[in-house]
Amino acid sequence: MPGVADILRRHGQEYLRRFGDRVLPSHRRAIHDIVSCRTGAMGGQVWKCSSCGAYEYRFHSCRNRACPGCQGEQTDKWFAAREKEMVNTTYFHLVFTIPEELRRIFRSNQRLLYGVLMKAAIEATQELARDSHFLGGEIAVLAVLHTWTRTLVYHPHIHILVPAVGLDANDELVRARDNFFLPVPALSKLFRGKLRSMAEEALGERLPWIKKKEWVVHCKPTAKNGKGVLRYLARYMFRQGITNSRILIHHDDGSVTFKYKDGKTGAWKQMTLPAMEFIRRFLQHVLPRGLHKVRYAGLWHPSRRERLQRLKQLAENESNRPNELCHKTSMKRNIPSLKCPKCGCEELVHLGRFRRGQGQFFPSSRPPPKLELVA
Repeated sequence: MPGVADILRRHGQEYLRRFGDRVLPSHRRAIHDIVSCRTGAMGGQVWKCSSCGAYEYRFHSCRNRACPGCQGEQTDKWFAAREKEMVNTTYFHLVFTIPEELRRIFRSNQRLLYGVLMKAAIEATQELARDSHFLGGEIAVLAVLHTWTRTLVYHPHIHILVPAVGLDANDELVRARDNFFLPVPALSKLFRGKLRSMAEEALGERLPWIKKKEWVVHCKPTAKNGKGVLRYLARYMFRQGITNSRILIHHDDGSVTFKYKDGKTGAWKQMTLPAMEFIRRFLQHVLPRGLHKVRYAGLWHPSRRERLQRLKQLAENESNRPNELCHKTSMKRNIPSLKCPKCGCEELVHLGRFRRGQGQFFPSSRPPPKLELVA
């Protein structure tokens, strides 16, 4: 089954030659890491079968957050940690998008404007939530940056997950009305104003035409107390855009076919792109080095976790039932057991590790050179 690594191995060098200096350093690094992932180029571990003496090798992952084959363990840990922090109540899922005309500016100024986009969405949500006409209190906010559509088109937007309860000035519980959190028209205007002001300050230029564009903010209650949305966000916390399972065929003519779900009908469809266009779409979602795609604000901020615990307790007392969200994580992964490649024995002895680049061409009958023995 073809995957992103296979496509980059076949066409990555051609892509780099064709676009030359226009390829960002972060994109070059992503190509190198994904191609090298789980190969001898990344180093690895060596085991020896106690029965037949055969060697078993496990190569290290690249741990690049753009790699579709990596970060599974980090994803599970992040999901489990956030699940324990969730309040036993209704949650709302908000999505903040920008007009299509702004996408080129954002793509050219990612390091400056992605942070601005997240900050504007968070502050607009918090400000309206504090209004006594609505919730009238401080809320817990989890915000995640996404930059893609199902077909890998560039489309930066912010997902926000927030419980329908908060704390007022007296640290007492306040609750949103059933199936209503904040007025979307007012939230859209406030978000637009904040984003324009922050973007102008960051870029050092006036953007008066922003006010004339249509802005879209979605806000709706979630199912299963927000766990479904949390699981969705977790899947893309450490990955970019597409999983290997969605790539169907790598054609001999250099094109790639992948599947995607139609947002309107929910039906699965297929799209075929030239390999160069597929790589371009994939790489445009690789974030600049050091840029964080998740932020915690309000009661969800690490410095406010004590108040978050109070919010959880008050909501628990009000509902008078045990918290159903924190018993088990729902993102268990099937980790293959370590077995001898020849006789199937599961009693393998760990011999040591080898460094990056040393495991590319060694025969399977003996360990790689310069094996670092472990106690």
